[in-house]
Amino acid sequence: HFGTADLREPRHLVFKGDAVEYAIATDKATGEMSARDVTSFPTEGIVESVKEAGNGMVRADEGIAQDKEKDKAVPFAATEVDKGDKGKLEKGGDVSFYYAVNPKTKEMCAEKVKRIHRDRPNKEKMPDRMKRQQ
Repeated sequence: HFGTADLREPRHLVFKGDAVEYAIATDKATGEMSARDVTSFPTEGIVESVKEAGNGMVRADEGIAQDKEKDKAVPFAATEVDKGDKGKLEKGGDVSFYYAVNPKTKEMCAEKVKRIHRDRPNKEKMPDRMKRQQ
């Protein structure tokens, strides 16, 4: 078990079923073991929209959302986009991000939004004339 105080980044949300990395600590008085320094992994998804100012919406990939909250698009601020990716995000682009709670609105948002490259299966078949002849 662990609590918010045990998270390496307390603003990042951890959902049931999420993979995490952690250290185990043992209370010397009681011998009880618990998780400490819990770190979540980024979620992969796509950019739903991007405004001219650089803020927008992202959504987790289909099928990975084990929690209903992860099944909807969440906003991100332009300040949360990785420095090298500012101005480069496009609708439909692949990204990684962390779920967090906006301290002002108390609503779910995305932090540390970063472009990623993922190999997609090529649906086009290679023409027969280009295949190696046996």
